[in-house]
Amino acid sequence: MYRFQNRGEAQADRDLDGLDGDLQACRAQPEQGKAREDVRPGYRSGLVRKHVPVYTFTDDEVVVQRVLHGSMDPTIHLPDDEGAI
Repeated sequence: MYRFQNRGEAQADRDLDGLDGDLQACRAQPEQGKAREDVRPGYRSGLVRKHVPVYTFTDDEVVVQRVLHGSMDPTIHLPDDEGAI
């Protein structure tokens, strides 16, 4: 929403397309992400451009819990209780 309001629809679409492609790469090798036991057991994160997807994964799927800006601290910006976002 921020990108759309401040940079326009075309730029927001380009940004989302780029983020989507990078997240697909993350999905291909989720174990490459940094273990984030400090956030919650089983969580990992990676750097995608200026963003940090925080995710969990199993043999069958990768679940992005939240995408934060790189300047945000996941220990502060993720809720204490799962599913409370």
